[in-house]
Amino acid sequence: MSILTIFNGTYCLGDEIVSKLAGKLNYTLVKEDDLIENVSKQCNIAVKKLKKALYEEPSVFNEFTHERERAITNIKFEIASLIKKDNIVFQGFCAHLIPKELSSVLRVCLISDLEHRIKVAANKDFAKKLSQSDILKEDTPLNLLTNALFMKKPWDSSLYDIMIPVDRMDEAEAINLVMENIQKDVVKTTDASIAEFEDFFTAALAQKTLSQNGHEVNVICKDMIVTIIIERYVLRLKHLEEELRKIALTVKGLRGVENRVGRNFRSDGEVYKRFDEILPSKVLLVDDERDFATTLSSRLKLRDVGSVAVFSGQEALSFIKEDEPEVIVLDLSMPGINGLEVLRKVKNDNPDIEVIVLTGKGSEQDKAEALQLGAFRYLQKPVEIDMLTQIMKEAYNKIKEKNLHSV
Repeated sequence: MSILTIFNGTYCLGDEIVSKLAGKLNYTLVKEDDLIENVSKQCNIAVKKLKKALYEEPSVFNEFTHERERAITNIKFEIASLIKKDNIVFQGFCAHLIPKELSSVLRVCLISDLEHRIKVAANKDFAKKLSQSDILKEDTPLNLLTNALFMKKPWDSSLYDIMIPVDRMDEAEAINLVMENIQKDVVKTTDASIAEFEDFFTAALAQKTLSQNGHEVNVICKDMIVTIIIERYVLRLKHLEEELRKIALTVKGLRGVENRVGRNFRSDGEVYKRFDEILPSKVLLVDDERDFATTLSSRLKLRDVGSVAVFSGQEALSFIKEDEPEVIVLDLSMPGINGLEVLRKVKNDNPDIEVIVLTGKGSEQDKAEALQLGAFRYLQKPVEIDMLTQIMKEAYNKIKEKNLHSV
């Protein structure tokens, strides 16, 4: 059960070398897109949404949605499930989710200087000639991920066993080098390495189980004893530890569960938040009354409703292009682009977003037009926070039901 992982930047001959290696070794080739596609189907998460969570800057709502953490947890479990099968080569960034401590894994990086990568791109008959800045831009998602996981660049030699400069070594030499190393005793399957793979699978399963219950924590496993690592600060630590322990113990075969805090657990650091699928976690507040909008956002966050405030119609439309919310609470009377124009644009371009109109200066005509345009509810200021939160929940439930029926 030897595992080969190969990471390469764009235009570093990764596809050519990996496909030939898999054929020569008679290994099953699993590419990053394969992993994402499998997770998309199993977890009912759109491929586009998974890639956004993995490869882009975290959403401003990520504190509440945990989208990046949940995506990584699901990918890790998929890798751990596949790794139990013999002789696999993983290609792509996701192979970094395999713990460094696992033996019987050979980690390879294909690297090249920028000039060589530009030549490779040109040889592929790209209509547009790529520049160094184009290449570096394509590397940005890789930099974001390795920095988030390891605080390192993707080409850091400490992440790999072998670094192969494809600008100074031809395909045949690169392939032979990997084949020589994959056959060394240090990578061969042993009873100890089989136990390591089993521990990795168990840790990934426990982490996924905790994630499904709203908890994003790090999990490691040794000799079938799971250790849950809490990195974010929480006041009732013992209460949280007991809750996590009970959830983890539902995983069959464990010999025990332990808890400990990580190095980032401190009172002035990030606060632990459990993801609650009942509450909307991506609410956009749009109101030109800044004090009202920011105060409302703070009060919603205290109720574990993830919210962000913007102060004009133009800001709202720009925000939606970058980070699509689930629910919008929208004022009507604003300078520039008014609320009805925002509502019309949102329901035309993003019909799945539910819009709650909350205004202090609306008329019966405004109400009729807003509802005709597709507003979920029309409310007059002032409104009780509990009532508004309940209406948000109803709007969020409508979205979830629609998504469920579209599967």
